[in-house]
Amino acid sequence: MSRNKNFDETDLLVEARDLFWKQGYHNTAPAEIVETLTISRSSLYNTYGDKKMLFVRSLKQYVATKSYAMIQNLEKAPNIIIALQDILNQLLIANTNQNGCFAVNTAVEFADSDAEVFSIIENNDKQIIAAFTNCILKSQNMNAISNLAPAPDLAVFVYNTIIGMRVRMRMKKSEAEIQSIFNLLINTLSPTK
Repeated sequence: MSRNKNFDETDLLVEARDLFWKQGYHNTAPAEIVETLTISRSSLYNTYGDKKMLFVRSLKQYVATKSYAMIQNLEKAPNIIIALQDILNQLLIANTNQNGCFAVNTAVEFADSDAEVFSIIENNDKQIIAAFTNCILKSQNMNAISNLAPAPDLAVFVYNTIIGMRVRMRMKKSEAEIQSIFNLLINTLSPTK
């Protein structure tokens, strides 16, 4: 007869995600996971599988919530400048944990050393870049931003700038520096006079 679980799997997944987000996959020992989640090792492995499976589920949960929220904002925004201002505000709020972006941290930690993790990050990037492309194209059609580069190229540029800002935030750089990078990004996108 199976026993009832006396914990919420989703809540524990968020706790595990936050631990991996803070420390990275390789720096997080299974014993730390058990201690942080305050469940037995057998419950952990019966529910989530091994450490790698828990990490992958945590990463997918992050992508499904955080990245999806960014994509939704890009789809709803009247133009890319307003969307970027919202993204900056979210970045500055999120920077209070000084952990950077879980997806970016994972991309740096794993690079292309793990096909499954690389596929999740790669798919996430493609979806975000597609959303940026659509928002930029809409903005170009409204003459709200520069038309000097194609929307897909600008989308990659904007996304990489945001990734760079997140890395700088992880390095505990000042809000003034992040704001300066953001201002330069907006000036670069602004239509030429």
